[in-house]
Amino acid sequence: YFDVLPGAFREALDIFAQFFVTPTFAPDMVAREVNAIDNEFNETRRDDAARLDELLYVAGAPAGHPFATFTWGHAQSLRHGDASAVAAVKELFRDHYHAANM
Repeated sequence: YFDVLPGAFREALDIFAQFFVTPTFAPDMVAREVNAIDNEFNETRRDDAARLDELLYVAGAPAGHPFATFTWGHAQSLRHGDASAVAAVKELFRDHYHAANM
């Protein structure tokens, strides 16, 4: 939730917007997200329904479609959140996070 006093709304909204306009992708925050993703992966990988969904995505998607590749992440696939992972996140943001793709 986003709660702010009416008199501070414009300034607070600008501060909030900067998280999306110029994110820092601090290495410790990227590593924390990788850890959260890895935890979700480990909880889900034994779930037969989730495994079936993944199989259907990979088997049913046409070549070149994002679903035709492994759609889950885990610590190893995300390079444990190291410097190369941070660089990859920054590159992904730079190349794909713009108004034309929204």
